Amino acid sequence: MRRLLLYLISLFTFLTLTANCDIEASIEPKPKVFIVDQSWKADYKVFVVGQSYQADIIVSSKSYESSADWILVDQLYQADIKMFVTTKSYEADYKIYFR
Repeated sequence: MRRLLLYLISLFTFLTLTANCDIEASIEPKPKVFIVDQSWKADYKVFVVGQSYQADIIVSSKSYESSADWILVDQLYQADIKMFVTTKSYEADYKIYFR
């Protein structure tokens, strides 16, 4: 009985550790973005919309926000992507919503 119990505990532990490794490996970091003041410095031009369902991308300043696609940072050296906010929707590469 003890052997069976030890076997089940070790099997459960192995499966739990294996599942946790698979979950951690599948999580990809979200790109960090910074807003620049001139369009030629930007990687993307974006247009801000008023509702999240209208947006292509949701931006949040909170890194734990699960619904955000990009994370807004306050330093250029931290950013993966630079974006310029335009007032003309036809110029924009993406429509974004700030959460």
